[in-house]
Amino acid sequence: MPLDKGRFPGYILLRAMAVILFIEDEITYRTCMSGELEKAGHSVIMADNGNDAAKMIETWKSSLPDLIVTDHKMPGMSGYELVKILRGRPAFKNIPIVVLTAAVGQVKSLEQEQKVTVIDKLMRIPDILAAINKIAESIPKKAEAPPPPLEIKRNFY
Repeated sequence: MPLDKGRFPGYILLRAMAVILFIEDEITYRTCMSGELEKAGHSVIMADNGNDAAKMIETWKSSLPDLIVTDHKMPGMSGYELVKILRGRPAFKNIPIVVLTAAVGQVKSLEQEQKVTVIDKLMRIPDILAAINKIAESIPKKAEAPPPPLEIKRNFY
């Protein structure tokens, strides 16, 4: 049953467009990009590197992100290694993954091999954000029930 926008007008505004797991080791870039994604209406979960993201993922049972954006070159576990781990898990097989890299030529095979989107990290930030937003908008929305009706109690003295 579709959500009745007239009945719950504020509910639409509170929902995030997409829940994005954003993995980036450079703090300035991570903070800038996550802030811009949040301004665009997304909910962003951040991880410092592939190892931290893999640990986070281990704890998730049902609330999975709608989209994963990861840097390619990071200390410890690279984005490439993380993608291989994610694609090996049934729950993550169909979640879109974006790999940001300055070395697009080196990871182009990843697109075909692991079904990911590779974006050049050297592009202008607005162009990167537009590409991520386009992918996020194409994700089928999860069916959600409207919030329960408010119960109003009146005290009569």
